[in-house]
Amino acid sequence: MDVFASLSKSDDVIVCVGMHTTGEPTRIVLRGIDHLLTGERLLDKRDSAKRDHDHLRKRIMFEPRGHSEMYGAILVRETELTRAGEAHIGVLFCHNEGYSTSEQIKYDSSRLVSFLSVPSFVTAADLLVQVPEEYRWLELCDRTSVVLNLAYGGAFYAILPAVELGFRNGLRGAALDRLSFAAAQLKALLMRHHPDLTHHPTEPSLSYLYGVVLTDNDCAAEETGLCFFANQYAIGARVALAFAKGHLKRNVPKRYHSIVSLSASQPEQDAFVGEVVEEVEVEGGEGIASKGVVVKTSGRAFYTETNTFIAEKDDHLSSSGFEVSLPRL
Repeated sequence: MDVFASLSKSDDVIVCVGMHTTGEPTRIVLRGIDHLLTGERLLDKRDSAKRDHDHLRKRIMFEPRGHSEMYGAILVRETELTRAGEAHIGVLFCHNEGYSTSEQIKYDSSRLVSFLSVPSFVTAADLLVQVPEEYRWLELCDRTSVVLNLAYGGAFYAILPAVELGFRNGLRGAALDRLSFAAAQLKALLMRHHPDLTHHPTEPSLSYLYGVVLTDNDCAAEETGLCFFANQYAIGARVALAFAKGHLKRNVPKRYHSIVSLSASQPEQDAFVGEVVEEVEVEGGEGIASKGVVVKTSGRAFYTETNTFIAEKDDHLSSSGFEVSLPRL
């Protein structure tokens, strides 16, 4: 009996391939979800996925098919830009907590992948933020504030050097769990006390802080960054910030390393590349967020696996996946 062939005939099959782009792994959904989504715009289909088909996201992100750090990309073949010939395909990015950004992508080949961001903009530059006692972390020592930046690049990110959080050597030699805790504390503080900094002028569903990016300019000639939340690489937001501060000019590519690409045998080939290709007015934006940029992000991509996911009829435990955690009191 050919079990694989038999299971693959199920109506509930979700077909995926695994890829990494400069070391960032992603589970890419080729078939099984796209045809279920309704709406004219990509953001409408994102709402449809969240509202009507979230069990499928959980199925491919959670245990036993995934894990807490899993990151996914659902390919959407028809969007407002694909119909207009301005994009090859749409993508809904997802993770263990839900859906993050959506992008419209043009690609050159399966090795060099590039996409143009939605308008990216800065909402706060060099902002002094007070850190109340309940949000403090050990490395902050006796300091009571940090200086950070807030920028949008498909999602909102807080961006600041690791040394600003009290890690004296930046990302070098720092314990990952300590960096993660400090970033989580900072994110909780910003979400609770500074929600105005992540207000999206036209899409209320995107008005939240997605992640914290810790940077380090001493690890390499290019800027190195570590993004805390679902491994999403925040190139659009970082390029928009560099441009707004006058550190980067239009049509000048800049390499951005992750801690993975930095340790590669040929790091100059495995970094992400960000480039401002257009300056735009942000619809509904005010103040510093009234002007933005369109960012071209590029990186080398390679296949790592193929997967066919199914859910058997009586498998109630894993049909929507599950998270491994202790019961709450």
